[in-house]
Amino acid sequence: MKKIKKLAAFILAAALLITGFSGCGKTEAGKSDMPEFIYVPTYNKLSLPEGVEWLGSVKYVDGKFYAVADSYREKETVNEETGETYTESLYVQKLLSFDEDGKNFAEVGAFGMDNHWDENGGMNEYINGIIKTPEGLAVLTSRNTTSYDLPAGFNPETGNRWEYEKNKSEYLIYPIGEDGAAGEGKVLFVNESSQEDYFYPNYFLIGGNGNWYIGSWEEIRVYDKDFNQLYSIDCSVNGVNGMITLKDGSVGCAMWTENGIQLKVIDDSKKDFGESYDLPQNVYSFAEGNGVYDFIYASGNGSGLGAFDTAKGEGETLLYWLDSDVDSNGVYPERVFVKDEENLIAFEETWNDEGTVYNIIDLKKTPSSEVPEKKIITLGCIYMDYNIRQDVLEFNKTNGEYRIRVTDYSEYASGEDYYGLTKLNTEIISGNVPDIFITSNMPMDKYAGKGIFEDLMPYIEKTIGWDSLVQAPFEALMNDEGKLYEIHESFGIRSYVGLKNVVGDGSSWTFDDLKEAFAKLPEGASVFGEDMTKAGAFSLLFSNNVASFVDWEKGECNFTGEEFIDILEFTENFPLEFEYTDEFYNYYVQPIIKVAKGEMLLSAASVYNIQNMRAQNFYILGDQTSFVGLPTNEGSGNAFYLNAGFAMSSTCEYKDAVWEFISRILTEEHQKKEHYYQLPTNKAIFDEMMEKEMTPEFDEFYNPEESLYPEYAVDMPAVETNPAIGYDIPVAETPAMPGGEVNEEVSSFTLPEFVKGQVNEKGWHELPKTYGWAENGGQYFEFPVYAMTQAEYDAIMELINSTTKISRYDESVMNIVNEEIEYFFNGDRTAQQTAEYIQSRVNLYVNEQR
Repeated sequence: MKKIKKLAAFILAAALLITGFSGCGKTEAGKSDMPEFIYVPTYNKLSLPEGVEWLGSVKYVDGKFYAVADSYREKETVNEETGETYTESLYVQKLLSFDEDGKNFAEVGAFGMDNHWDENGGMNEYINGIIKTPEGLAVLTSRNTTSYDLPAGFNPETGNRWEYEKNKSEYLIYPIGEDGAAGEGKVLFVNESSQEDYFYPNYFLIGGNGNWYIGSWEEIRVYDKDFNQLYSIDCSVNGVNGMITLKDGSVGCAMWTENGIQLKVIDDSKKDFGESYDLPQNVYSFAEGNGVYDFIYASGNGSGLGAFDTAKGEGETLLYWLDSDVDSNGVYPERVFVKDEENLIAFEETWNDEGTVYNIIDLKKTPSSEVPEKKIITLGCIYMDYNIRQDVLEFNKTNGEYRIRVTDYSEYASGEDYYGLTKLNTEIISGNVPDIFITSNMPMDKYAGKGIFEDLMPYIEKTIGWDSLVQAPFEALMNDEGKLYEIHESFGIRSYVGLKNVVGDGSSWTFDDLKEAFAKLPEGASVFGEDMTKAGAFSLLFSNNVASFVDWEKGECNFTGEEFIDILEFTENFPLEFEYTDEFYNYYVQPIIKVAKGEMLLSAASVYNIQNMRAQNFYILGDQTSFVGLPTNEGSGNAFYLNAGFAMSSTCEYKDAVWEFISRILTEEHQKKEHYYQLPTNKAIFDEMMEKEMTPEFDEFYNPEESLYPEYAVDMPAVETNPAIGYDIPVAETPAMPGGEVNEEVSSFTLPEFVKGQVNEKGWHELPKTYGWAENGGQYFEFPVYAMTQAEYDAIMELINSTTKISRYDESVMNIVNEEIEYFFNGDRTAQQTAEYIQSRVNLYVNEQR
């Protein structure tokens, strides 16, 4: 089944901090202007009634909000066997109403009052939604009932009660009176376990003609106002991703088709779909336009709010949330409501240390000329990171002189342009270069070759100081002239690890070295694992060295040299395809264990979490651990990978203000709070982290002999299969249990002395920092990981300081290379011919982009 995002219905908002609006205005000449209108927010905080901690579905109708609240009620129950009375806590959903200012809470009705469940079955009832009908407000619910139609003389000791289970799902509608009380529920339709076909609806709408339009993924059913079914539409081919009542009262359905996502309007006269409209690619969630628009939707991958007009057949952006100092993670279109042409109202849900925070935000359309003016700093990105969005919001709300305006170019993405870079490239060519670039998903090497970035080294030396940083990843980013165009708050390393006495210490690791090392392994061994294919091996070796073959600053390529030819020829050692079998999964052996056993030369090692990296390498290979990386004819075979960072354009007018904003990611204060679970680039924070890893902690009551789930331990003798390691490794005598069922019981194995826990002068045992794991032939092992040793620290620092490359992915170059490499894999061209074709095409592309 296709996995496609649902386009509507009751999505919970994500968390972010809320503060007030700070103004902005038009920019000076040469800069991108702010929009003609800004939606200025006014916040009203909700104080929830006692006993209510969370609100679910929210609806705004005729000046009032209605929200579903979870709660519980107590019920006294008598035990039939003992006669004792006990109190049950039963789940209940309430419908609450409150005013636009977040005050005057009132209970509209409680639903699911009879919810119960025991061995004899039971029922529960949940609110599906709130809907405005021609008669007023109504609540939709689903009631699920389970019972057992047991035959006479049924013996629960020998019989299977589940064979007699009966399930029923009822969909009901409750009218809400003017007094706020819920009327009697009317059953709309029923699903029973005896039925052959089920109808599980996701969408309930009423059209302008009074008809009901109810949709599931595969079918839309249309009923008259008395709920007599008129007809149905089969949607199983494309699937219904959302339904909405349009401005003229007709009902539209969002569906994925061969032409992309489309809005198909239901035509009652045809009893089928009529008009179709192509929707923007990034429409993934939408809500009613309240007669002002056909519908509103999340635009710019959630960074803005758009409105669609079927008369024009297109959508327009109403606002970008950051322009209004509103966090888009706190609001969704389902919780944004159109009051009139000048006013929107949004229900915001965020979290802080005290719990969930709810705000009602009034958004008034205001000419930009009436908003206090600020100098505009432009920021370009491809999808915006949650934490960076927070930084932008904080900067805009607290800085009285400058304002950052964000353009997320993923809004302009298409099937041919996945990231929306065509729009950005066009603007760069026209001289409209963003002041700030967020580096993730950006072709940074290509843009650096255009000379559009500012050298950040002078700023670092003047403010933060070069010695305050972990220098190796930044040195790897520098060009031949020592210029640094981007900064990052954290880093990791992509490496491959092998046995030191087999692969060497990494001081040299060419393809010839790899071949020599592989020759030491017994017959049947593999380089990267038996499931590695030609395409997989090429992708590994090439993507780690893209910068070695393309120099954007010089406009030169080097695909016909020895190193690229070596990569092509090396892929001949791998199959074109690999067929995965049940045996491969059931008798799975962890790659690092295969390396330890001499069955595999290299295992992937991602160095970003020190504890996990130590557990998966040093604790298996001991002092034979060697981070050689992937073979290369020059430098280290390891490569840094970097989290989202920043670059500044050389044409930026407000460089000091930009540096003030972007440099915060390098500070101790920032990295102490967050470095994305990678290694921090601030040296003080990095050293503090490493010192903490090396500092043992002891506990009077900790007993390592009882720490590994002894109740599950099995008598599994460790077996030394590779003398080069110098200690035993875990090997299951019986890889799988009888019948092929994997044995997942926990055991332990002998650790080398240097990674065993210490005992202090009081006789207390050292506490583990974490637990590592190993899997061998279907057998799972867990072991404690103690404080880092000096030898481990030295090996990690040597790895960091010897790494000189950045792992980059250039989509355009990779597409060209992948197209040509297929001819080589299929035997239609030699390595040399393939290299020449790639050289010609990439060289042409690179120089076209300069």
